[in-house]
Amino acid sequence: MKEVIYRKRGRRYIPVGIYDDAHLYYPTGATLVWCRPGGTLTRYGIEPAYAALIAASEPARDAMIEAMRKASYVKPEGMVKLTKKEREAWKAYVAIAGERSSLTLAGASLHDIVDAGIDALRVAAAK
Repeated sequence: MKEVIYRKRGRRYIPVGIYDDAHLYYPTGATLVWCRPGGTLTRYGIEPAYAALIAASEPARDAMIEAMRKASYVKPEGMVKLTKKEREAWKAYVAIAGERSSLTLAGASLHDIVDAGIDALRVAAAK
């Protein structure tokens, strides 16, 4: 079905788009769409029984990412015992690189880490 979409501007209705359900496609299974200011997150192929769990975890995503970013900040003092010269060199490096100093290390993105955590939450809920 095709339908013209109009928006009212002043006293007139102006066509702004066309809705065509032939171009909408969702794969087989349940789809969860989470809309918020600034973006939309779509999860395909979810179990309907877990839709509430998945939807409830989405508002916490940004808070989890920020908390994990802060917690994963590289601190060599906690990993190994540094000499005074090494500590001074590290502090000088951080002073130059700032927040970006941890970007020199390779690893998974925080989004991937949170997604893995939410997937683990789903597995635990299934048990």
